[in-house]
Order: sequence, then C-alpha cells, then structure tokens
Amino acid sequence: MNKNYYDYRLPNKKKWLLTDDFLKTFKDELDAMFNTDAYDDKSTYWNTYSNFEGTCGFYDALKTASEKHNIKKAIYDYACKLPWYKSDIFDSRLIVMMCERGIIEKGNIDEVNYPTEEELNKWEKNGEIEWIDEVIQYNGYTITKRDYRFIYK
Repeated sequence: MNKNYYDYRLPNKKKWLLTDDFLKTFKDELDAMFNTDAYDDKSTYWNTYSNFEGTCGFYDALKTASEKHNIKKAIYDYACKLPWYKSDIFDSRLIVMMCERGIIEKGNIDEVNYPTEEELNKWEKNGEIEWIDEVIQYNGYTITKRDYRFIYK
C-alpha cells in the first residue's frame, strides 16, 4: 500500500467547488438514489449516510450532482480516477463536509441498528440469509468466524 495512505487531503481547487449548494444537491441525489424517505428513522450521518460511501449509488448520485453544477470533470471524474485508498477518504470527506455544514445531522453512533438475534433467526427461517463459517488455522489452534450473508433470489 502507498505510504501516503493517510496523507491524502482534498486539494483546495476541488474543495472550493464543493459549495453548500452542491452538497445539498448531492444529498438530494443520495436521498433519491437510496429512497431515504422510506426509512423509519430520520436519516443522519451515523444511521444512514456513512453507509453510502463507496457504493455504486454514491457515485451515481455524485455524477448527477456534479453534472447539475457543471463540475463533472473536476469532481466526479477526479474521484473516479483516485486509487481506492484515496477514494475511500474522498467519499468520507464529502459526507463529513455535509455534516460539518449542517446539511445532514450527525446523529449518534447508538442509532446504528444492528440486527437482533430474533431478526437473524427470522431471516434464516425465511431463507433470506445463510450462515458462513470461516475456519482459520494458526500454530496450535483454530479460530472459527461466523457471519451471515443475504441470499438474493
């Protein structure tokens, strides 16, 4: 990995283009892309927007917002050309900027809804998830990690 992994900073030439109007448009595009109006809870950084970073929907929303503000080449194309470790930071920085500027609420990390055991059992019973066991052998001992994944029909 590049030694400058954590040294990435959004260039000032790009940062100046990320106006409040642009970020509001980007938020609206994210809301439309991910249908956040259908969510039970009010969407915040912690319970919603932080999960969008790095997804295809995130980049579709970024492309549309960039086109609407005539900065597609400067922002969207730039983001698409970044190596993965810098694009992760870029994506996160956009969402954090929206939070810092009051475009989205920060919320609380406790708002993150992890599935309960009852929900997981229900999903398994309905055939919506399957359990995956990963067995890792070390010198003299074994670790088994158990996780689930959704089954798409």
